[in-house]
Amino acid sequence: MFNHFFPADSGDQETWQDAYQDVPRTIEITKDWGLEKLEDFWRSRPNFYDIVVVSRPHNMKYLNYILARENLLDSTKIIYDKFIYLVRKDTLAQAISIVLTKKTQIWHIYQNSTQTKVSKPLPQVYLKNLQKIKIDNDLLTEVKNTKDYFIKQQTSYLQNLIISYKLSPLIVEDEKILENPQEQVKTILDYLN
Repeated sequence: MFNHFFPADSGDQETWQDAYQDVPRTIEITKDWGLEKLEDFWRSRPNFYDIVVVSRPHNMKYLNYILARENLLDSTKIIYDKFIYLVRKDTLAQAISIVLTKKTQIWHIYQNSTQTKVSKPLPQVYLKNLQKIKIDNDLLTEVKNTKDYFIKQQTSYLQNLIISYKLSPLIVEDEKILENPQEQVKTILDYLN
């Protein structure tokens, strides 16, 4: 299998040594071409690739522009790398969940509610671990700090990432998944096409 990386930005003055710090040496990098020379690149390598993975909406838009004039990737499968941003609107509930998870070391409890309307009892280990947690000012401070600092920092980081890389993610709210899982799964699958 032959892998190739085509950076869209030709203005990036990254050295070969720097480029190969992020990408394994088994992958060929086309440096200094950029989007403006993408059509020339495809013409120089007709029927060379089985699969092309495209990231970011503006790159896909430009590729579609090229292919609308002439399908240079006739037998090539094109995969559009899409992003889904899962958010939880209730940041207090998220902070409590994070703190309890850290303290109990249990990250997920699966309950199959389709079998019965009555929820099943939580696993005994989790209940035991919950009972060990002392509810005091220290715990409440940890929840507040998790909400005010950690969650805000993570949210800001993800939002800046979305803006700086010009991503157009599907935003899915955790609460909506819980309200109507079938509808949300359909929305996600429609987005992924």
